[in-house]
Amino acid sequence: MKDFYQRMYIPMTILTPKSLRRCLGLFLAGLLTSLMVTAQPAAAQTSFCENRSVPSDVVQGRSYGDPHINTFDGFHYGFQTVGEFILTHARNRDFEVQARQAQVPNRSSLSLNTAVAMRVCDHRVGMYVQDSPDGRSLMWVDGAPIDFVDDAFPLPDGGEIQRQNDRNYTVIWPSGDQVSLKIITVSGARFINIMPIVSRDRRNQMVGLLGSYKGNHDDDLVGRDGTALLARSTYSIATNTLNRALPAAIPVYELETAYFEQLYKQFGDSWRITQAESLFDYPVGLTTASFTNRGFPEQYLTLNGVSQTDLEAAIAECEAAGVPEDQMDGCVFDVAATGNSSFADAAVNAVANVVVDRVTDRLIDEVNDVLPGGIRFPF
Repeated sequence: MKDFYQRMYIPMTILTPKSLRRCLGLFLAGLLTSLMVTAQPAAAQTSFCENRSVPSDVVQGRSYGDPHINTFDGFHYGFQTVGEFILTHARNRDFEVQARQAQVPNRSSLSLNTAVAMRVCDHRVGMYVQDSPDGRSLMWVDGAPIDFVDDAFPLPDGGEIQRQNDRNYTVIWPSGDQVSLKIITVSGARFINIMPIVSRDRRNQMVGLLGSYKGNHDDDLVGRDGTALLARSTYSIATNTLNRALPAAIPVYELETAYFEQLYKQFGDSWRITQAESLFDYPVGLTTASFTNRGFPEQYLTLNGVSQTDLEAAIAECEAAGVPEDQMDGCVFDVAATGNSSFADAAVNAVANVVVDRVTDRLIDEVNDVLPGGIRFPF
């Protein structure tokens, strides 16, 4: 199977350095803009498996840090659980992302993403920074480890996997919707920040831990059975200082334990995967049950017991690291509650941009389609 996928790849002949190719991609984007050449908008219900222009208006969801969930509609909550979950999927499931969360070493109440599995139309794509099926390979397609040629691996029937460097990867659907993956290191172990990026015309199509994406974050916490949980932040506002730093947070105080029980045991458990729907590859003898611990965490962590001094220090550290506002709550929580400054880097690395390479190829086609005689480029 591995040899089959290696033979499927037809390398592109590039006569200029890769860096110049990326610059040309950006140049072409500017050229199209100056010529007022724009792609026709796609129909609202186009398939993720249908080739179309790369979406220009996108929305991003995130599962980053230990882990923190930012829904497509912008709601934030912590989700320190252990197991395999549906992060998001389209209702017809030609776009699906499943996350495996495992305990942070020597931490009884913190977990992070150690693997991610995706359905890209008719194919399964997985990344394993821990518990790889063969004990060593990072990226898998349809149950076989893959190798990259020129930092790209095309998927049969469209789509591809791109490697920007050893820590940053992007999985692209034929439609141009994407999942950005960033490998982070916390407490000496590797974990993954997972950032699905979909066109805004996917509204009302998505479900899972990243919310229903209906344009209103108040109804983002809807279980698989349709039961809705009141959308309340899990980041307690312990001081006025933190309140200023985290304008989106909502206090939970004395009701927080009951709320966590609902969030983790009701809403969260509903999005645990079954073995039949799992997209993961497993080491011999293991199943999704092997990675499940419904008794985790031992306690629910909040910022209520953190001192003013530690909060201010955490805020300063996250600001110094360049963490953007929409990840500030998660960063402050991680650094203040755990004392681990490496979480600041994990938060700042949760920002993902749409990659250029795929756009470059399509822009070349679009320019040739609209300009008389076409244009030849040296790559």
